[in-house]
Amino acid sequence: MLEEVESVKQQPGENFCRWFSDEYFDLYVWTDPSGTITGFQLCYDKPGKERAFTWFSDSGPGANCEGRCEKPPVLFGCSFLFGVQGVNFIHAESSRTTA
Repeated sequence: MLEEVESVKQQPGENFCRWFSDEYFDLYVWTDPSGTITGFQLCYDKPGKERAFTWFSDSGPGANCEGRCEKPPVLFGCSFLFGVQGVNFIHAESSRTTA
């Protein structure tokens, strides 16, 4: 289950970044000062061939996400080819989350 990484270094001049992680996923979420989500990156299949789905409100899917958060994403250029396997895994994992 995804757990929040508490010690995320914020980048000056960038929106607030939160990082959630488990053995399969890294999820980065950026919010503006009002709390509105301005972007996210979901890195998945960490033990295998790690890939990512990325979206930013200012540039849409597949935006370059380099340097937006403390732990640089492993996929510069950020592929947005998510695939059925990723969708199915997220669906299965979502049943494990707590509200």
